Amino acid sequence: TMRLAALALFLFQAVLCFEINKFDGLNSNSDQSVRNVQAESDVEYLIKHISCEASLDDLTKDGNVLCKYIISPTEHPYSVLLFAEDCKAEPPAAVQLLDSKTDGVIDALININRQELPTGDTQQLKFCIRVDINEDFGDAYYSMNFMKSRVTINFNLDGTFQTNFEHAAMQPIDSEKDFLSFTKQYDVYARQCDPETGVEITAPLFSGDTVGVCIYASDENTMINRVNDFSMFQDSTAGILRTDPVSQGETNQLSNYDCSLLNGNMCLLISKMLLKFFDDENAAVVGIGWVDLDI
Repeated sequence: TMRLAALALFLFQAVLCFEINKFDGLNSNSDQSVRNVQAESDVEYLIKHISCEASLDDLTKDGNVLCKYIISPTEHPYSVLLFAEDCKAEPPAAVQLLDSKTDGVIDALININRQELPTGDTQQLKFCIRVDINEDFGDAYYSMNFMKSRVTINFNLDGTFQTNFEHAAMQPIDSEKDFLSFTKQYDVYARQCDPETGVEITAPLFSGDTVGVCIYASDENTMINRVNDFSMFQDSTAGILRTDPVSQGETNQLSNYDCSLLNGNMCLLISKMLLKFFDDENAAVVGIGWVDLDI
């Protein structure tokens, strides 16, 4: 098996959304409602470098480097970050970033502080610009494509300078096999189940009961690595009620989960039902969550 990168993981996660049976005093035999929503996208995320220019001729002032990029879709959120030459470590103290976007064109303006340049007969400054086009998945923004621009500037004693710009895009998918594996759908679905045995149930819950949620990967060769988030909501007369049994992979004091069942193909999540969910007898409780897949 292989572990999907963070980006691909989110694309292949399914939103688990289902109604939890609780005793409402009116219809204790109501059917469970289960819904699976696949988080997928057929959007093509593109980044193209347009130009990079340096303005460093006036030795009495700080200079700057302006790099332009275009992204598509043009309305999507983006980010621009500065790093050291390796595109990982903190950037040199001599560079500061200002960025803006108009109609899909990103201007990355890097100010060069001459007071922070290294000393020597030839002053050399190296840094990396990373531009990402992002997608909003509700809880956070995730990078869908990126480009790195490595910048080298040599400052000479006579006031002249030389610049070198190297641009690298995210590695493309270069084989049909890779492409097919990347675009395969990986669904998950959930059922209310017995918190001890994992057997699917339709019996209503009462105040103080423990709810069991069984989460399955539809592909038998896919493993569920962990539950990232799981929340329960109720649209009641008191407003929107919410509890988070799992948040960012961590359970609260009333919850737990085990993703080792069925050789990793199933997770059993258990959580105490809070009293507040039973105040409104006619309001359903809905669970929604995300899981982390190994394929």
